Amino acid sequence: MELSMCPIRISSQGRELTTFGSSLFPSACYEDRLRSDDLPWHWHDEWEVIRVVEGAADIKAGNNSYIIPEGSGIFLNSGVLHSIGNARKEISRLHSVIFHPRLIGGGQDTVYWQKYIHPFCQNTQIDSVYLEQEVGWQRELLDTLEKGWELHMSGEYGYEFLIRNHMSHILYELITRNPPSSVKTSAKFLRNGERMKLMLEYIHKHYPDVITIEQIASSASVSVSEALRCFRSSIGRTPVQYLKHFRIHQAGKLLETTDYKIVDIGIRCGFSEMSYFAKSFRTVYGCTPSEYRERAKVKG
Repeated sequence: MELSMCPIRISSQGRELTTFGSSLFPSACYEDRLRSDDLPWHWHDEWEVIRVVEGAADIKAGNNSYIIPEGSGIFLNSGVLHSIGNARKEISRLHSVIFHPRLIGGGQDTVYWQKYIHPFCQNTQIDSVYLEQEVGWQRELLDTLEKGWELHMSGEYGYEFLIRNHMSHILYELITRNPPSSVKTSAKFLRNGERMKLMLEYIHKHYPDVITIEQIASSASVSVSEALRCFRSSIGRTPVQYLKHFRIHQAGKLLETTDYKIVDIGIRCGFSEMSYFAKSFRTVYGCTPSEYRERAKVKG
């Protein structure tokens, strides 16, 4: 099963609305095959545990950046802005399990939620945990992730019990090794995160349209200079650079998954001039849109 990049749907607070699993069993697994592009910055309420099973991944979470080699992985906390990219020219392959905290803690009136899960989710000092294959307890968590992933894929009768046990073990290790910190995160840091989510939401919703930097800044009620500062400090790009990259990423997905004419794809993704679309596309993917489509067909 390959994780396909559908258009990201965002709430008015900037939260990804993609449903992982179901309300009865809020957990899902994915195999993601990364080529030269990446999954754009987004966030969701669920926890995510990833292992690189082939190649290497370039993962950014909050203000942290990781190059994760084959065999190692990462834990992403609830609500953390993150992006996932390929760190090599060859295809990289990832296994991930995404699950809502209530899979482990149940309702908010339980001791699990109030004593452990809620404080852990709110701990801004832990936006991500790098899991190294060479470290014993971390390798155990990565192996536990693989067991959960395989159970998800099998769908055998009763697999939900075992997945809940496996994910509970992962969270037990992470929570007990990272107790609540007395260090308070600055109000400025928290404010920047909320502003970024609002501005990314605006871009994800309106990328097919003509967008100005003033509109992006206005979506978070900040000045243009403050929007520039937020983007540069959070994701290392200007709003215009991120917008163009997101448009190209969406175009790549349409080239892979539809038979739309290339000119129509360019227009759907916010490019009114095809020469600029082709030039921008080549900058990101190293080939023309038509060449990209042909390569995608071959790789299947």
